[in-house]
Formats: sequence, C-alpha cells, structure tokens
Amino acid sequence: MKIARVFPRRTIATPDDPLAFIGPPPREGLPEIDEVHVSVAFTYDLEKACGMAEQWMKLGVPVRMGGPAFPAPGG
Repeated sequence: MKIARVFPRRTIATPDDPLAFIGPPPREGLPEIDEVHVSVAFTYDLEKACGMAEQWMKLGVPVRMGGPAFPAPGG
C-alpha cells in the first residue's frame, strides 16, 4: 500500500522522499497512491491541515488526519 504523507509546513523533521508532500496535492507528477495521511504537529496548523485534507480528498482516495496536535491518538 502506497501512503502519501502530507504536512502543512516543512520543519527540520519533515521527511524528504517521493511520498512526502507539503501542502495541497501537486498539479502534476503525483505518484500512484492508495491513501493519504495528513500529519499535524502544531495546533496552530489545524485549520490549514483541514483545508489541505479536503483538497486531497478530491483525488478519491481515503484521507486520515493525525499527529501531536490532536488530543487523541489517531485523530
């Protein structure tokens, strides 16, 4: 299963590989993916991350949100 990992901003801990993305889906060059995981580290990025999740949902693949900014594990 190919999972795209999406982050609202780049930090020193943000991975740098073909399945790691910052922000909305790229207009072209997106590899084939089965699922999208939006990771939110900071509470001040929650609103931005929700908007990004909606944009990724338009691809027709399942989207999950989680990360340290959520009060419960797994969003």
